[in-house]
Amino acid sequence: MRITAVETIVPDLTLSRPFTFVRVHTNEGIVGLGQTADLRTVGVIHDLGRQFLLGADPRQVTALWHRMFDWVSYHGYAGAEIRAISAFDIALWDILGQSLGQPIGALLGGAVHDSVPIYNTCGGADSDRVRQDPVGLAEELLAQGVSGMKWSPFDEYAVESHGQYITPAQVTAVVATIDKAALGGRMEIIIDARGLWRPGCAAQILRALDGFPVRWLEDPISSDNAPEWARLRERSTVPIAGGDGCSPGTSCTGCWRSAGSMY
Repeated sequence: MRITAVETIVPDLTLSRPFTFVRVHTNEGIVGLGQTADLRTVGVIHDLGRQFLLGADPRQVTALWHRMFDWVSYHGYAGAEIRAISAFDIALWDILGQSLGQPIGALLGGAVHDSVPIYNTCGGADSDRVRQDPVGLAEELLAQGVSGMKWSPFDEYAVESHGQYITPAQVTAVVATIDKAALGGRMEIIIDARGLWRPGCAAQILRALDGFPVRWLEDPISSDNAPEWARLRERSTVPIAGGDGCSPGTSCTGCWRSAGSMY
């Protein structure tokens, strides 16, 4: 089996976030699908595809990953390059699974749990709804069997201060909304801070969340600041999680680190 073409698909930006989808075609008719973010990745995808994938055996997933990574990491590997490799990695695993007639999960070692809890990320229309009617939205989600909800209630204050200051009144207002959405503990709350806060403000927010049914606080500070992550974790009773994080120029509309693009 050989790779014959690499195709990128960018959805209509008026309808969705600027995700980039990758389809890797083979001479046996199997097509692998991958996905990444950031429109700047498209050019890198085609560049790496021409250099390393065309004519290659797509089932050599690990070897192809290392060839691409060794090439892009010469000048540092963060950014569009690693996003492109990520999209290819997903697509190549997809091809491998299809060629063997096995789900990718089985190839990676199989299931550990029969089921996992799910949560709703309250973005899009839900982002307004969770501020205006947190109880109603939480009740609807519970009725659908969704026992967790995640949103970014502190973002507007991070925009105002560039993540350097949050007032007690602002913290109190957010905590009140969280308390309502929690429905007396029936709904688990997940807070995404998107890496927008300085460590001192993040610590202030974590203290305010103590005692509430918060499953975790995601990305309280920049993902690049490992020592402060460790210090926050030592002092916090609220679990801290690292997510996809935010990078300058790739965060959500209105973010102080954004040029108005969605991420």
